[in-house]
Amino acid sequence: VRGQAATLSSLFASTAAVAEPQVLKGRRFGNVVFIASDTDLESLDWLPRLLAGGPHPARMVVGAEFDELVRSAAPVTDATAVDSPEPARALFERG
Repeated sequence: VRGQAATLSSLFASTAAVAEPQVLKGRRFGNVVFIASDTDLESLDWLPRLLAGGPHPARMVVGAEFDELVRSAAPVTDATAVDSPEPARALFERG
């Protein structure tokens, strides 16, 4: 996720990520939706509240929080791309 975030950050003026909080922290597998634009994303200031109040609460990271998500990750290229890691088998077992 960090590499994909770095890639978008290197191509667009404004970037954000939306996901469940545990996914953004790297504690769970899940989907991350990226928003990228050459214009400012301030017009989406209503979105975090909507995401937090849904049946599956999510967070939007933008600005300094997005920069922290990227940290020192390098943008992904065709030469450096790798498949996502497989989730632990126990995730799909019923106890």
